[in-house]
Amino acid sequence: FKFLIQSGARISEALSLKIEDIPVPDFSSQISVLHHVKSKGRYRDIYIPTELLAELDGYIMDHRSSIKAAHSFIFTTQHPHQRNKPISYRGLYEVFKRAGKKIGIDFKFHDTRHTFVTRLVESGMDFSVVRILAGHKHITTTQKYVTLSTTYIAESLGRYWASSVMTGGDQSE
Repeated sequence: FKFLIQSGARISEALSLKIEDIPVPDFSSQISVLHHVKSKGRYRDIYIPTELLAELDGYIMDHRSSIKAAHSFIFTTQHPHQRNKPISYRGLYEVFKRAGKKIGIDFKFHDTRHTFVTRLVESGMDFSVVRILAGHKHITTTQKYVTLSTTYIAESLGRYWASSVMTGGDQSE
């Protein structure tokens, strides 16, 4: 969950990650890059916080390396009948549903990407950069992902009104 929400990765991108795709964390930078991740028939770079990369590295060293499997996919199933096989799209879907039910929130797979993109936009990041981080070809696709919160809208409008001559705000405009 943390990887998906902090990277904005597509489910298929996360499921395709292999141990050899994870670089050694370089703590001289806050940002790390997973290069050449398979994505919708193409490849793209996924940018993540270095701290998250360190957590992935720790997971690989502490957990994944102890699994005897004929594959090197990072994320594996814990289901008793399928244990240690690469987790499938359907399997991860079931994990999401169970987690959502347990905490009383109805969320969907894709909500992690929508949340990632919306938070980037609400932080003031340029749409062109957000488009790249989301792995979209077109900015119009990125725009469809954004669902601004009413709090963000109200605060943005409040800042505008506070500085707008039209509403009696800052008269220096």
